[in-house]
Amino acid sequence: MNKSAAVRGALAITGAVCTLIAMTGCRSHSGGSGGRAGGLPTTSAGARADGSAKGVGAGFSANGLQKALLTEFGEAKVVYGPRAGAMSSLAPTGSADTAGVEVKTDKPQCLRLTQGIDADTAGSAPAALVSLADIPDVTVAEVLVAPDSGAADKIMAGGPPADCSSYTTTVDGYVTEYHLKNLDLPDVGDEARGYEIVGRSKKYGTTTSNFVIVFRDGGWMGSLSVTGPKADRATFDKVVQAAHAKAKSELG
Repeated sequence: MNKSAAVRGALAITGAVCTLIAMTGCRSHSGGSGGRAGGLPTTSAGARADGSAKGVGAGFSANGLQKALLTEFGEAKVVYGPRAGAMSSLAPTGSADTAGVEVKTDKPQCLRLTQGIDADTAGSAPAALVSLADIPDVTVAEVLVAPDSGAADKIMAGGPPADCSSYTTTVDGYVTEYHLKNLDLPDVGDEARGYEIVGRSKKYGTTTSNFVIVFRDGGWMGSLSVTGPKADRATFDKVVQAAHAKAKSELG
């Protein structure tokens, strides 16, 4: 199998088009409106290079949020970031198409669920992100953001659409079926919501889990995703506890 075919096969098995970085979206092909293009986040020309964007009335800077990110966890290593700036400046660029990969789905609105915090809603709020991986078993992606209270309310209210309880994607002919369920969570910050997305490759029978949490703690918010063939609830809970403790110690 050549490298390109191997990459496409891996994408089909794990659904990694949408899961390596919490900010990453997907370009879908479904006959309707698709998701946003996926790729690595990059600072746009309009972003403040010093990462000094301020939250509305919150007093949090992007640089401060970056310092609060979880950058060590077990054997996992940082594979992207940490990056800081206005949330809108960390928008993803490129797409799966640049790798010669076409993503088709029956429900394009469901592809963005792996993002946790919606970048469009957070807008220009200060933010920071990082991605760690114990490849190929587990990938952890974290976003911290300090939006105004109105945007924070919308983010916390923006749970998974009811019709995303199940959906499919097709990558170069490889079909993956996804099933979503909401999670009962321990107390994290002032409020939290979370869900698990389980993807199963119809061709290979391989199963990959993606656990996602979005939480609010005073004037700042966080989202975490724990993804991979060996991702489980126990690992997810440990990552959430470690990440929230680190952020709380820095941000209060």
